[in-house]
Amino acid sequence: MPLPKNPVNPEGGKLKRELGYRFSSERNLLNFLKIESSSGHENLEFYKRFFLEPPSKSDYQFAQDLDHGFRSKWEANVGRWLKYHGFMYEYEPVKVMFSDGEKYVPDFYVPYSGVWIEVKGIWMTGAKRRVEKFIKTMLPDDKFVVLDEVQYSMLVPVKGWEK
Repeated sequence: MPLPKNPVNPEGGKLKRELGYRFSSERNLLNFLKIESSSGHENLEFYKRFFLEPPSKSDYQFAQDLDHGFRSKWEANVGRWLKYHGFMYEYEPVKVMFSDGEKYVPDFYVPYSGVWIEVKGIWMTGAKRRVEKFIKTMLPDDKFVVLDEVQYSMLVPVKGWEK
């Protein structure tokens, strides 16, 4: 299935690889996630061998309906949204240690489509730099999406959504 015509942003701009894909609507994001990756599952296994184990999730807020914990309500809601739309995902599947000592833990990986999703309400100091570094380490057929406040607000709440 070919990529949707310019799913990137409402102004029609190109992908800014350093910060990932952006979408003008929830529907465009859904269509993007429905594009099957021929290597998403294998890529995840590669990342798990290459990168560090993910952090312990024992101190996260447990989401009963999803049967695991999350760092924030926004992340839990994105997990609910993905589940509602039929996408299996892994939450924080790897921890990346860069050569300069910085660490980064991506929020979600959707193996079916080979898409990493980062949920960002606030960009803390250094967060964009770490995202840019991670994107440079990704395998070429994987994609990266940032759900910031604007992108998150376009998601239609599903059952269990927390405010």
